[in-house]
Amino acid sequence: MINYRAGLAVLATLSAAACAAPGTTPATVPSGCAPAEVRWSAPTTEPRLTRVTLSERPEDLAGRDVLNEPFAPSITGVTAPADWTGMLATSLGAETGTKVETGPAQLPDGGYSFPMGSADVPGIPQSLFYEGVTSLSAEFTVSCATPVTGVFTTWTTIEVGGLQCGSFTPPEDPLGRLARVHCPATPAPLPSGYIDAIPFDEPTPF
Repeated sequence: MINYRAGLAVLATLSAAACAAPGTTPATVPSGCAPAEVRWSAPTTEPRLTRVTLSERPEDLAGRDVLNEPFAPSITGVTAPADWTGMLATSLGAETGTKVETGPAQLPDGGYSFPMGSADVPGIPQSLFYEGVTSLSAEFTVSCATPVTGVFTTWTTIEVGGLQCGSFTPPEDPLGRLARVHCPATPAPLPSGYIDAIPFDEPTPF
């Protein structure tokens, strides 16, 4: 992943807007400066949970939130006009060939349910429903009279899923693995080489 703090420090000689010291207000984009020409660092992506709901029992359909962190595009390192979000998203989308979102991450309206089956361990009946995004982040430099640098963070996809806390098998998807840490308990890992043998009836002698 990009070390944003170090990267901005390197570019601080180009513009005081690149990075603000802790406890200080970031510099403001100069009047008349627009992100028409943007240079980007190598973008990074990562899964990011936005909401996790815990159900204590199968009949507990509503559950309760154990994580609720709404996600929206942001610009850090410099105070930029509101319309920079859309312009930077367009530029970064062209740079990466990816559809880059400009608004808050929000699921489309509709019901969501997942056939999660029963828990492998009856003593761990809890289940989780989770939502999250794939975030996209990159450092930018805008060519103005005084170059302006900062970091633009947005998202590209939103996903939902569900899991049983009492399942021996951890989720395969990255968001599911992140969500599983919110389970009150999970089973101990199975021994290496463990095979869940299915008994067969012995043949009936003639």
